[in-house]
Amino acid sequence: LFALLLVALAAVAPAFSAATAVLVVSSVIIGGSTPGVVPIVLGRVHEVLPHDPAAQRVIWGRATTGFALGQAVGAYGLSGLLAHGVVTYSTLFLLGGAAAALALALDLSTAGRVRPREGQVTDGA
Repeated sequence: LFALLLVALAAVAPAFSAATAVLVVSSVIIGGSTPGVVPIVLGRVHEVLPHDPAAQRVIWGRATTGFALGQAVGAYGLSGLLAHGVVTYSTLFLLGGAAAALALALDLSTAGRVRPREGQVTDGA
């Protein structure tokens, strides 16, 4: 959860400051989070569906398709809006932060529905 909050803050930072240090820190965090998203999502799928490999494969396939579509449509659509002057760079950074905040909200909304894995010790046990 902390990682998603950090990504959201790093995404919006350039909308508020063009200082070199802000841009470097934002770039490092966002660039480092890109390859880290895959194992985080895969781990979350395994947490939500701990004893159902068939369902895990289905959800993982959907997540992969969603990633690909989201990146393609998002990049194409947002670059088109930017090229036509509909949005500014600051707006794009704010949208990136909003996307990360939405991911955090979705993750938090499912937190109570995660079943513990077999043999996993929980606070109530």
